[in-house]
Amino acid sequence: MPQLPLEIQSAIFGKAAEDHPGDFCTQKHVIDLECAAYLEVQALLCSGYEESDMHAILTAACSDWPGSYQMQLHACQHQLEHRDLLARHQDDRLPRVVVDNIKAKAAHDWPLNLMLRYLAIERQCEAWLAIEEMRASA
Repeated sequence: MPQLPLEIQSAIFGKAAEDHPGDFCTQKHVIDLECAAYLEVQALLCSGYEESDMHAILTAACSDWPGSYQMQLHACQHQLEHRDLLARHQDDRLPRVVVDNIKAKAAHDWPLNLMLRYLAIERQCEAWLAIEEMRASA
């Protein structure tokens, strides 16, 4: 196992023992998963993503999942996936100004949750199209 900071390693071992007293197989499994997840989160920090993006994403993940590196990793990966979807998002069925306004509102409403921001944009675009369809058929 690669070397983890002592305080991180101690916290992981302590939580595994607390959550699974006397079950050493489960403790070892949890320790292995948590140590690997911690190292993956650290690797994400050193990856090619914008430092400010990673800092905001990791800060939110740590706040939402203190002491659970598996969940922090999952949250970071999920946010980065939606960050990439947001960067590529375009909907040519709507006027550009409408899409820009929808994106601005979603960014305001969901500044740190990129998944919910993306879902809000998708839903708002679909709703705008439905309204326009209703107008056209009226």
